[in-house]
Amino acid sequence: MTHASVPTLIIERLKANTTLATKIGDRIHYQAIPQDSQLPHIYFTRQDEQNESLIDGSDGVTEDRYVFELVAETFDDELVSALIESVQFDGFDWNGLTIFMSDISSVSDDYLFRSAKSDADFMHGCVLTIYLCEQ
Repeated sequence: MTHASVPTLIIERLKANTTLATKIGDRIHYQAIPQDSQLPHIYFTRQDEQNESLIDGSDGVTEDRYVFELVAETFDDELVSALIESVQFDGFDWNGLTIFMSDISSVSDDYLFRSAKSDADFMHGCVLTIYLCEQ
């Protein structure tokens, strides 16, 4: 597998979280948001990637970045905690990839939410960086 399969891993992790499964259900959207998506929902998209080349020309660690949006009608700290908890990666192999770790940071102050609706009073955004390499 390649790092292009990482969104599948992210979705699996989000769906495995019982809080998210109860409150979000199948409203986890990657790259596109259906018009009929109800709140709350999670939307994420790949922001960028950076590949490190080693001295011998082989591939080193890839930094794969995703932007996440959690949009709801009201503030729900439990949802934010569940989202962050679900995307904490720490040293494991998955489908031909070695996932070293992840890092979560806030979106910039001028970030424009893509999945917000007029009835959304709560929006949380974060950037997930996953450090990985192909085996």
